Amino acid sequence: MNDNFQPAIADAVKALYERDDNAKKLFDWVASLRRDATATSIERISARLGISRSAAVSLAKALEEAGCGEFIVGRRGSSSRFEWSYSRVSLGQVAAGEADEIEQVSDPISETEEETFSAEGLDGPLTIQKAKSMLAKTLGVQPDQIEIQIRA
Repeated sequence: MNDNFQPAIADAVKALYERDDNAKKLFDWVASLRRDATATSIERISARLGISRSAAVSLAKALEEAGCGEFIVGRRGSSSRFEWSYSRVSLGQVAAGEADEIEQVSDPISETEEETFSAEGLDGPLTIQKAKSMLAKTLGVQPDQIEIQIRA
């Protein structure tokens, strides 16, 4: 990473966050994630943000222009995706004004793992309902059969 470009990228993501509603949704989402990824599929961006595929592609191109990474067009069965040059969590935090420095990707999750996390609802805060659903699935019972007690 060339640290000389970091302030320019930070300024670019902040500007994108302010002017583009889809970018704001994306940066807010990635800032809330627990784990980084080296790439995010266009389909995942579209589904997660509730936007069309063409809007997700436009967003990926805007992210590339801002210096966040590279938009890769899918070829031969590979899906189109955005490959992050930096920590997507860090980029989201910088865009939202929650952090000042952009970090490198550390301990990235694979796209397959990310899709599993998303399907199980693990890409956001863990709620009691999510915990009950995951426990029920693991134990082979219904969620209403799970009782969680919190003692303070």
